[in-house]
Formats: sequence, structure tokens, C-alpha cells
Amino acid sequence: MNALELLHRVADGWHRAPSDDLTAQRVLDAAARQLELFGIQRTTMEDVARRAGVSRVTVYRHFTNKDELVEAVVLQEVRRFLFDLGAFLEDYETDEDRIVEGFAFTVARLRHHTLLQRLLEGEPELFLPVLTTGSGPLIAFARNLIVGYAAPRMPLVPPEDLALGAEMGIRLTISLLLNPDGVLDLDDPERLRGLARRFLPLAW
Repeated sequence: MNALELLHRVADGWHRAPSDDLTAQRVLDAAARQLELFGIQRTTMEDVARRAGVSRVTVYRHFTNKDELVEAVVLQEVRRFLFDLGAFLEDYETDEDRIVEGFAFTVARLRHHTLLQRLLEGEPELFLPVLTTGSGPLIAFARNLIVGYAAPRMPLVPPEDLALGAEMGIRLTISLLLNPDGVLDLDDPERLRGLARRFLPLAW
């Protein structure tokens, strides 16, 4: 499974409710850690079973193959990120503050996301195309998630402007993640906020 196929599978599975099975969660957490340490290609179902402290049969009972397990891990990470982002933004009252703070939060979180950085650095041949020449599906997926979150909270913003603003933020975030070296200190939250205030509101 390449990264584009993985993205499509995550998008297809987005509306499925997460499992509340404790053993499945234990396996997922073990798989996430294994992927952080060794990447996708060097991770096996046996490795995950060993790290989770369960039998290989137990892992296969919950996830039929490694592709399904990796998909579940990525879906879990996306959900956790969006939950944290949503909780963070509830403290802000204006649309501008949500845009500015949401952008700064997203860049900081993704820059230091262990699994994402491990995959980008350790298996660039799998993931760089999805973030560069083949980034259309990723942008669409992220845009739809952002619009779905923002639409009920920003009812006065026209849908087309909401989608455009979301896409601008996504494209800018991808650029900063792939090319962090420049005049902007990405570890300075106030500089990130200034960037958002200067460029992102143009779409609104």
C-alpha cells in the first residue's frame, strides 16, 4: 500500500465510529509506537504483537493485515489531532482568533508529531509525493475536515470563502513542514500568528 492508497482508506473510514475494545486499543497504541520507532516497511504484525504483549492471533483478530492496522493508526492520530485542535479553539471567540491560533497550533503540533516526522524522514519515497505533486487528495481531505468543523461555528462566512481559506491554510502549512528553513522561526508562536494574520484572512 502506498501513501495515496493509505490516504484514501483513511478518508473512506473517517465516518466509522472508533472501536471501544480495550485490546484493540492496546494493539493500536503498540502499533503507533512501533511505527514511530521503525516506520512502516520495517514494522511487522509480530513486532506489534510483541510490543502489545498479546499473541499474533489476537492482533489478526482485530486487524486482518498490516495495511488495515496502519490505516487504523493513522485514522486514530488524525482524530486525536482534530479533537485537541477543537478543544483548543473553544477558548477563542472570534473567527480571526480561531484562524490565527488554529494555524499556529497546527504548524507547531505537526512539526513535532513523532510519527509524521518519522515517516517523512525515514520513508520519504512513500510520503513526499502525497505532500507535493500528488497532494490533491490530501488537500481535499483536510479541507473537508476543516470546513466541516468551521461551518457551524462561522455561519456568516460564505461556504466558498470558508473552503478557500481552509485550503490556503493547508497549502501554507504543507510548505512550512516540507521547507522549514527560512526567515521565519517556526518555533516562535508569535511569528506564526503574525504570518496567519498577514496572509490567511485575505481569503475571508
